[in-house]
Amino acid sequence: MLSNVIVSNLPVLVNKIMQNLIVFLLRFATILSMVKLRIKEAAEERGITTAYQLQKLMNIQPTSAYRLWNGEMEMVGMKTLDAVCEALGCTPAELFSYTPNKKKK
Repeated sequence: MLSNVIVSNLPVLVNKIMQNLIVFLLRFATILSMVKLRIKEAAEERGITTAYQLQKLMNIQPTSAYRLWNGEMEMVGMKTLDAVCEALGCTPAELFSYTPNKKKK
């Protein structure tokens, strides 16, 4: 009997789950858009003009250098952050920019 109720309401449940997932993803995307990785800018300020130069300086894989250079990494590990700071002679604060969310909560 309970299984019949669940099966009959399955489309409604799936719809509600999808709505909640979309809301969560939109909120998460908003949070991510407030913090930007600015390794390329920090490197260019120090005369490093390409991801290839960053790769050679840090001794990392080309794909990693490209993703760092273009700000495509969603998460940066502490070891990676330390390596970037060491290579560029900078602090972590110089590698990020922050724009407050304009939406009211």
